Amino acid sequence: MRIFGRHGILLALLGLLAGCGSLPRRQGGGAATLRPGWERIGNAARRSVLSPHVWIPTGTALLLRIDHADERISDWAVENTPIFGSNENAEDASDLMLYSSFALWGATALATPSEEPRGDEMRSKARGIGFQSMAPLATLGTSELLKFAVDRPRPNGEDHKSVPSGHTSVVAANSMLSYWNTDYLQLPL
Repeated sequence: MRIFGRHGILLALLGLLAGCGSLPRRQGGGAATLRPGWERIGNAARRSVLSPHVWIPTGTALLLRIDHADERISDWAVENTPIFGSNENAEDASDLMLYSSFALWGATALATPSEEPRGDEMRSKARGIGFQSMAPLATLGTSELLKFAVDRPRPNGEDHKSVPSGHTSVVAANSMLSYWNTDYLQLPL
């Protein structure tokens, strides 16, 4: 019984690293930089490794590799379409989830206040949104590269670019950005 497969350790490591963000918590777009320095990168990597938002999905994915449980679950879902009723409905729902995650991220990014002095708010907001937009782009790029390394066929047999899911990866990145933006707002419960 092989748990990790030929690229499992690499996938686990990349999954942990993909959760890294170098912007310190509770700082707006004014703190964003293209040269964060090794201290910020180290702190971001440490937060990523310790974050349950990163290690729970990564660990679950690795556990589902035991005895190819993930493939059996996928095959069963394609045959029985238990949630959406058809593969076409599932694809439509996946697209809707992706577009909704971008809308939610955009709304929370716009709602997050700027910490810049008067007159620089728009520049700071644009800078913050610009840097945040790199997360889903980097996630999608990483997902696309990993698809070639994993070379796993899609359940419908269309091609060999099944894992990791680009839609799911980008939705996860957008969801984390929305979570952090909402957390930054410190809304009362």
